[in-house]
Amino acid sequence: LKISKNFKEKIYVNKFSFLVPEVKKLTPFSILKKKYNIPNFFFYLPNQFWTHKNHFIVLKALSFLREKGINLVVVASGYSQDYRSANYFASIKEYIKVNNIEKNFKYIGVIPNIDVMSLIYNCTGLINPSKFEGWSSTVEQGKSYNKKILLSNINTHLEQKPKKSFFFPPDDYKKLAKI
Repeated sequence: LKISKNFKEKIYVNKFSFLVPEVKKLTPFSILKKKYNIPNFFFYLPNQFWTHKNHFIVLKALSFLREKGINLVVVASGYSQDYRSANYFASIKEYIKVNNIEKNFKYIGVIPNIDVMSLIYNCTGLINPSKFEGWSSTVEQGKSYNKKILLSNINTHLEQKPKKSFFFPPDDYKKLAKI
């Protein structure tokens, strides 16, 4: 409107949206458990393995918790290659091995979207630890199923305002572990 008041009647805001399957159309959890070998209680991290997605904070939190005798499971899916950082995924696998958290962090690969949505619906909580985002579809998908979401406190996540959100600084693994 500041640029031109002549087009006031033609302004339309197109809100971010995507298809959210009805619960009855989701993959049953009993099938997901067998297909991906996952426990009943798990957190879900559906992000590509790109450096800015910040998987290491989750690994550090899991390692910290494991040292305290707390064994949580994070299930992760997404594309494992980042052309900008060719060794990123390999360094993640090495960290998991060195810190003995193979049972705590389970990578299940690139999976069908219906399974992503089904895991979102069935998880204990979603995690998005990104250092920056455009607009997080993970957050919007979690909101659509009224999930608890653990989020880095970047401006985009704060702006998305999930009702059941817990925020942590993107470099504070102890705060994430506490949550």
